[in-house]
Amino acid sequence: MFARLQKTTRLICFCFTILFIQKVNSQSITVYGGPSLPFGTYGAKDFPLSENGIAKSGFHAGLVYDFKTKSNYFNMYSSILYNKNKVDYDAFNRLILLNNKDLRSVQILKSWNQGTLIFGSKLKYSNQHYELFGKLGLGIAWLGSPGYNLNYDSAVIIKWKSSTVVTGLVQVGIGANIHLNPGVSLFTGADLLYGRPDYGTIKFTDTNGNPVSTSLENLKVPLAIIQFSLGIRFNILKPEITTLKSRRPVK
Repeated sequence: MFARLQKTTRLICFCFTILFIQKVNSQSITVYGGPSLPFGTYGAKDFPLSENGIAKSGFHAGLVYDFKTKSNYFNMYSSILYNKNKVDYDAFNRLILLNNKDLRSVQILKSWNQGTLIFGSKLKYSNQHYELFGKLGLGIAWLGSPGYNLNYDSAVIIKWKSSTVVTGLVQVGIGANIHLNPGVSLFTGADLLYGRPDYGTIKFTDTNGNPVSTSLENLKVPLAIIQFSLGIRFNILKPEITTLKSRRPVK
């Protein structure tokens, strides 16, 4: 898996380097955030637990760096993103109690969380008032699975260990920048992120960290989220020129 990831990383960096050597006319930084909605098996609340994430709505925050080429219809971008989705406690507790009659309660110690680094391109239409765009990006994601304490009637506590993996990621999105003045724009958009990580076998330990058992199944919950974003874009080199004219006082 890691060899495949290294090849993917080199390909992404190579493609981004080829694009970057074009003449850059201007640059901008966008700071944004908003809700994160799981879909598919990432948010499904059913068996098997090794394939359904039982994730709830969460939040995300990110930073985008845009490299604007000499083309009026094409941009390049890189982004850093953090996303977090909590586990639906009621649904998880109900499902796991069905197969564990001796289990008294469940304590969720850690939620689904992801940190990503993405490189991509944008196809855009822009004028002096606003910019509309669609984008496609590939990236690397550092993913963390949930962790739990399983409390049994016999006063035994078993830990369902969290796992951390690295995997590839695809981002598809649309958005708009509304120019407020030559240096600042209001950003709004929606993105779909998808990845297929393999967290490895599910591991259980006692309170001292000693292995108790290992599941025969791998935790393979696809990452599938839709993000709605609102933010501010700062033009840092050759900013956009807006035609919003200030009203002059009537004499």
